[in-house]
Amino acid sequence: MAAVLLRAASLAFVMVLGILLKKTGIVGNPARVLRKVEK
Repeated sequence: MAAVLLRAASLAFVMVLGILLKKTGIVGNPARVLRKVEK
């Protein structure tokens, strides 16, 4: 149960990060950041 909650929380965090990156228009390497977060 805790593992599922943790996975859902990390997924939501990645989604929020992606939205923030798009809104702020940060130029860089979001794909590399996402890979770091996923591991």
